[in-house]
Amino acid sequence: MLLNFLDALRAAGIPVGIKEHLLLLEALDRDVIARRPEDFYYLAGDLCEG
Repeated sequence: MLLNFLDALRAAGIPVGIKEHLLLLEALDRDVIARRPEDFYYLAGDLCEG
C-alpha cells in the first residue's frame, strides 16, 4: 500500500525516492505520529519537502 502511495506521488509530479520511503517507514516504526490520516498526511508532506 505504501509503495502505491509513493507511485501516486511520483505520477503527480512529486519527486519522491528511496530516501523518502525509508524515512517514512522509520517514522511510522518509531510512532512519531498518532495513527490518524491527518497526521500521516502532514508527516508525508514534511518528508517530501526535505
